[in-house]
Amino acid sequence: MSLASKYKYNTFQHPPEDRYEAELIPGTCSDFVQGFTVVCVVVLTVIGAIWVFFPALLYPKDESFSLPQIKINSFSVTGFNLSSNQVSGNWDFEFVAANYNHNDDMAFPFQSINVSLLLKNQEAPAYVTVLQPFDLGPKSFKTHIIGSFSGSSQFLDESSTKVIANEITTNGVVEFDVKLESSVKNQHFGAGLLKAYCGSMEFFISLDTGTGKMLGGTVDCDVGFI
Repeated sequence: MSLASKYKYNTFQHPPEDRYEAELIPGTCSDFVQGFTVVCVVVLTVIGAIWVFFPALLYPKDESFSLPQIKINSFSVTGFNLSSNQVSGNWDFEFVAANYNHNDDMAFPFQSINVSLLLKNQEAPAYVTVLQPFDLGPKSFKTHIIGSFSGSSQFLDESSTKVIANEITTNGVVEFDVKLESSVKNQHFGAGLLKAYCGSMEFFISLDTGTGKMLGGTVDCDVGFI
């Protein structure tokens, strides 16, 4: 009997180990909270940026202050008559003044307002009138300035009235210049005289009816401050 057959060996085998592979489960609670937090932070950052910068874009801070804008909105005459050295009639006009400064301290109080009507290329006014004072506030504030001339004009050179008569009889159109001057005291510009010059205003006048009106819509005025 061989030694191998005399002794029998029992071979012991360990049972196979259980192996578990970890699986990644998407959409876990912690991942959702983290993603939600990131989204909230981004949204709040965008809202904060809009809150801070949008007013600056809408109303940019501009330190270059500007004078008011002044336009003639309408001008008409009734009862117009022309003599050798005078014109006469009832003139009604309307200005529009606008202040586009956004600073609260950039108001323009208009005081001692004089409006003059001049014949084309003449320095001496044919008419002068005084208007009621008013305050022109900032932030695109607009106001309508209404006034009138009436009666006979100042005495004019006979050559000037001949020019007017010739223009009216030729095509019915005559040109006038208008000036508006006012004492103004402003936080930035100081105290001084604001002057608006509205040149080459065309009028259509009928000598038959004695009426006339401004042509071409509104007239922009050159505004200065001294």
